[in-house]
Amino acid sequence: MFRSLKLIVFFTFLSCVCHAAPTVENPGFEAAEKNSVMPASWKATVPGIYSRNTAVARSGRASLKFVNSDPAKYVLATQWLHLKPGRMYELKGWVKTENVTGPTGGITIGLESYRDKVYLGGTHPGGIKGTQDWTPITFRFNVPGDATTQCLVCYASKGASGTAWFDDLSITPLSLPLLQGTLLQPAYRGQLAEGDRSVRFRLDLNTKEYGLRPENLKITVSFSPADKTRPLELSGNQAGRPIEFQVGALPVGNYKLNVSVSDRRGGKALATWTRDIERPAAGYKPGATIDEHRRLLVDGKPVFPLGMYWDRINEEDLKIYADSKFNCLLPYRVPTDKELDMAQRYGLKVIYSLKDFMVDSQWRPSFIKSEADEEPNIRKYVRHFRNHPAVLAWYIADEPKLELRDLLARHYEWIKAEDPNHPVWMVHCHPKELGVFAEAYDIAGADPYPISKKPYSEVSDWTRIAHDQVNGLRPVWMVPQAFDWGLYEKTEEEKKKRRHPTYEELRSMSWQCICEGATGLVYFSYYCMKRPARLSFAEQWEPMKKVAAEIDAVKEILLSVEPVPEVTARGGAWLHWIAKKYNGKLYIMAVSDGEGEGEATFTLKKAIKSVKTVNGSDRTIVPTGSGFSDNFKKHDVNIYEIEM
Repeated sequence: MFRSLKLIVFFTFLSCVCHAAPTVENPGFEAAEKNSVMPASWKATVPGIYSRNTAVARSGRASLKFVNSDPAKYVLATQWLHLKPGRMYELKGWVKTENVTGPTGGITIGLESYRDKVYLGGTHPGGIKGTQDWTPITFRFNVPGDATTQCLVCYASKGASGTAWFDDLSITPLSLPLLQGTLLQPAYRGQLAEGDRSVRFRLDLNTKEYGLRPENLKITVSFSPADKTRPLELSGNQAGRPIEFQVGALPVGNYKLNVSVSDRRGGKALATWTRDIERPAAGYKPGATIDEHRRLLVDGKPVFPLGMYWDRINEEDLKIYADSKFNCLLPYRVPTDKELDMAQRYGLKVIYSLKDFMVDSQWRPSFIKSEADEEPNIRKYVRHFRNHPAVLAWYIADEPKLELRDLLARHYEWIKAEDPNHPVWMVHCHPKELGVFAEAYDIAGADPYPISKKPYSEVSDWTRIAHDQVNGLRPVWMVPQAFDWGLYEKTEEEKKKRRHPTYEELRSMSWQCICEGATGLVYFSYYCMKRPARLSFAEQWEPMKKVAAEIDAVKEILLSVEPVPEVTARGGAWLHWIAKKYNGKLYIMAVSDGEGEGEATFTLKKAIKSVKTVNGSDRTIVPTGSGFSDNFKKHDVNIYEIEM
């Protein structure tokens, strides 16, 4: 769950010059910069570390050379680009190293996106250390839709020293498919509910990229092997909006929704899209599933998952953890039968991690020696543990690289084939990439960690982005920060800048997630609390327990699906809220994200009889007709009970 730190890129005039280039300029460092040791089109944040070199090259006559004997120096070689927002690209470059040492990654290449000068995210793959001949660095990245510039960075990670060369960089746009589809209903694994008689979906056509016009395209929708459905023909102009296809009272079985796009003039098929649809047997009740309200159901009852990341299950920690309102945990180390039995005895559910069952993972089990080992072992473990009563869900990936998209989609299909009774969860540190991985999970998640680094509002922003990436159709389980960033810093100076979240911050982050649509929270991490830090375990654990207890106290309200009357709110951008109705009463849950404070006003369509807070302070608020107002300080959380 710990992710690479964002590179520090300086925006002074001298350090980086923005180039309006569609691709990399001077990618082989062949051209020299006039009156400079640097290659043309490249700048260094500090002089004296990088230079154009003609003694070593992978191809051509030159390369970019890095020489650094002082590990305290952290210097970047950069070039600014303008890539197309919303597009996916592949970057490839080559590095050669000589006696490179350091505490972290080594020599590598990164790519970052910015909106003006605001950092939006980036990709920083692990680097090369020691003495290595020319080695490729390759990765895919998705340019955010609101990005204005990108920074291409050749660098050595913090604390690294030695000598290295860079050469033959390239950035290649990857084509989007002509036809992209999204199944809207049924949203969970294509499983039709007992009364469902239709399926709903949306199609998107990337016609510009292929030089096509929507009016010249025909969309044909069919269903197999259902004999009673007739093919539906649509114009390509109808793409981008919900489409409903009647399937009738299907008998129990497995079906396929088939969509094809063809050229009206020539009749040639250009693209296809299919989705599995299932009519489960009457009375089918999986151990854990997702309902149409994006709630987790366990043995048919709605549950709000409250959990934390662990290292390994052990009884000493289970005794501590069970004395709280947390109901699940995610251990990174693959649990054994004995450990799952132990969790079950303490009344706890386990999110079983399969994230490292791939050759790409540095933490892969010893039995994963090649990609060919992945399928048999994933299937084996899922078969073995799928019926254990402690298993809640499967964890498929932790901040995956874009190039793993197709592989993870296969992992998901293997898990789903072996176990139809538990959902699959994925977490990403780039929430805008969750849509790219849509074929690899049932539940989306993101892990904003802003405390002592970024604005508090990153939590609500990322939750909203994750919710949008799944079109509001799938659950979002968020991963709030419950650790001190100082645990991951390398120098004492950096450690001093970091700290653990306060109780008020933990509470605010949790409710930001909930108010923006999260239906589960799994904090990172319990095992960090057990590591030596400025705060003792008890000083970290007690606030965490308190926050969990506060959320658990209103779980029935959070899980309620009673129709909610129209509510509007007025306040600053710092205000986040959600309305729920439970047992005939309306509840408004509201939080300040810590970036501001002030008055918030909530308005309904009908007169209000009474308003009181029910999350500790038990204040009575006098309504004014159909509305009421209240003051918020930074990080305040208020839950209002309203009678009309």
